[in-house]
Amino acid sequence: MCPQVRPSQEDLDRLMRRLRPRIAGLLVSRNVSPEEAERLVGEALIEIAYRWSRVHDHAGWLLKSLDKKTRPWLKITKEEPVP
Repeated sequence: MCPQVRPSQEDLDRLMRRLRPRIAGLLVSRNVSPEEAERLVGEALIEIAYRWSRVHDHAGWLLKSLDKKTRPWLKITKEEPVP
């Protein structure tokens, strides 16, 4: 990865500030534990950092990535009986 195409820490912070409510909503709706949520978001941020110059919609990419990563939790949530 070339240094000039890498996102700065400020770029990633800005992206997270903008998306935090939507990311939190996704993770909470799928009952992802705080520990797993932190791991999944960290993985997604590393992945987007490597693809930064090739991704045109950083917010969309990050949300879609987290949606895919949390699908196993969605299945677990659907299988749980409703009290």
